[in-house]
Amino acid sequence: MPKRIQSSGRNIVLSVRDFCEREKDNNAPLIPFSNVRQRVAAMTGISEKTVSTITKEGESTSQKITTPRKKRMQEKKIILDDFDLCAVRNKIHEMPVVFLDETYIHASYTVNKCWQIENEGVLKHIYRIIVHAGGEMGFIPNVLLIFKSKSKSGDYHDDMNKTNFMKWLQEKLIPNLPANSLVVMDNAPYHTVKLNKAPTLSSTKAEMQNWIINKGLSYLPTMVKAQLYEIIKEHKEAPIYEADQMLQAHGHKVARLPPYHCELNAIEFMWSLVKRRVASKNVGQETNNIVNLTEEAFQTITAEDWQKQCEHVRHIEDKLCERDRCVDAEIDRFIIELNFSLS
Repeated sequence: MPKRIQSSGRNIVLSVRDFCEREKDNNAPLIPFSNVRQRVAAMTGISEKTVSTITKEGESTSQKITTPRKKRMQEKKIILDDFDLCAVRNKIHEMPVVFLDETYIHASYTVNKCWQIENEGVLKHIYRIIVHAGGEMGFIPNVLLIFKSKSKSGDYHDDMNKTNFMKWLQEKLIPNLPANSLVVMDNAPYHTVKLNKAPTLSSTKAEMQNWIINKGLSYLPTMVKAQLYEIIKEHKEAPIYEADQMLQAHGHKVARLPPYHCELNAIEFMWSLVKRRVASKNVGQETNNIVNLTEEAFQTITAEDWQKQCEHVRHIEDKLCERDRCVDAEIDRFIIELNFSLS
């Protein structure tokens, strides 16, 4: 039975065939036969450096050549027991851990049994965006930012864009951060603005070609976007985030939460506490007074309040780690090795 060739291999076959067809039409070699490496690169659509690397690998081993990605996937898993996990956590928490996030509040925040005015629906759309940061030391002083939403969509994320976030980071958070902090944030788009963004399949063909050229790579003029994207995927670098670089330049480190795990961000629990305290005082539901009530609520939050929620997050982390170990153990029970001998 013939071996199934994957899409990347099929694209290379098409590239080689296209190159050969053009040489046939030209009735002469497009690249001199003496330039073997350059000819292979032009035929396959990969860089000359990659051709050299593969050639050296083929000359140095008699075994089957495997891709680096497959080799990394087969690396031995390191199992950490409870003692190791405790040691790692203690090392991390030697640094001040600071959680940051954004939320919103409106003038109609009240407790359920409180008297409410009739135009509640109107007031609910007068949002105030809140940005803050803190940790077991409490909320960091002089970092709180509250501003009025200008969005008509009702989604506060429309107001908190890259420009506003980076300005808050530079002018408020960084000057007040404890030295050598570990800053924890989620993966909101304005938190993850890339400095080295590579083209995607939705990019134009010209953008893809320019990216490949700027990287010192080569491609065939007849290549379609899917083929160009294969080259981009092979050579694109790990993402470098603008926020990370700014924080690292001031001696801090960044940890990003796993997607869809906001429960690991301790500040999410602090938002709930702050809003409950605002609601308990917001009897008049006056739009102009909501900022003062919010600032007062933040001042009532103590380091002990933060420590309680950070401990709660650590318990969640422990449960998730234990669940992962259980999943691994169950999956291992279903791994079946099949060795067929076909005659």
